[in-house]
Amino acid sequence: MIFSRITSLFFAILFSITSVFSFVPRTIWYGRETYSVEDSENILLDVALIADTHSRSKYYNDFNKTIRKTLCGISQTDNIPDALVIAGDISNAASEEEYRMIEWSFDTFNKVPNIIPATGNHDIRGRDTYEESVANFIDFAEFCGIETEKPYYSTTVNGYKFIVIGSEEQLRLEAVVSDEQLTWFEEQMMDAVTTNKPFFIISHQPMYNSHEVYYVEGAEKNHGLGAQSDKIESIIRKYVPDYQYPVFFVTGHLHYSFDENTVDSEFIKNLYSISLPSSTKTEDGGLGMAVEVYSDRILLRARNYITMEWLEDYQYTVELKK
Repeated sequence: MIFSRITSLFFAILFSITSVFSFVPRTIWYGRETYSVEDSENILLDVALIADTHSRSKYYNDFNKTIRKTLCGISQTDNIPDALVIAGDISNAASEEEYRMIEWSFDTFNKVPNIIPATGNHDIRGRDTYEESVANFIDFAEFCGIETEKPYYSTTVNGYKFIVIGSEEQLRLEAVVSDEQLTWFEEQMMDAVTTNKPFFIISHQPMYNSHEVYYVEGAEKNHGLGAQSDKIESIIRKYVPDYQYPVFFVTGHLHYSFDENTVDSEFIKNLYSISLPSSTKTEDGGLGMAVEVYSDRILLRARNYITMEWLEDYQYTVELKK
């Protein structure tokens, strides 16, 4: 841990010097027009959602440039979001150098106070062992202010609960969720429905049968939550359909751009499953979604944080019961 902090400090000093000579200085990015939430006086929670940043270890790599521009765009607002969720694949190969690079990007360009990271398949299947890869993620989570010894945890922002699921084995695409984590997940769900507020579940991989993602027996590439997807679904169906507030299941992994399957509200009653595009791997870099919670409604607003445009075709309103 001490070595990691020393390494992080080294990167911070090095890149602070480098950024002075960068051809794309952050003053240009911060000089753009700001954006606003719909109702700044009455907003209760403002969350920015992104996924699949795939950080690389080189400063001038195009992926890292896109990450920096995206973070600037998220912070270029009249109302700094309360939280920023990264729904997995933070790194590309789970290396310490990639995490140190994105840490520097957050230190330099981010203004959001609460960062909520989740592991993706790239965050645990790197060149190192699973244990080493997860240790790098946990170190990054500590950088974000999250204290956890496992790739899964929960946290609260403004009284709203976030439950983060994490894979416990190295598989190429799917996740592996242990019985211990399933027990923990149900305990978290039991607690969440006592908050009398909407809450969020973060998982890099979507559940099978949502977003037109289906398990195919014997297929080389299955992109869902893995063998435990049905058990997670069963736990959610136990608590969510009759809960008086909507629940949001936030995923990445598929790398699709926004389309008609981005928000799946048909799979489970009262559950709004959000499939985020990659913020760096889609043709339109900088894609994400703003979530604005008010007393009578929740807005899901797709946005390009680099071009600073709302994507009007993908704006959703979830009305709250009075």
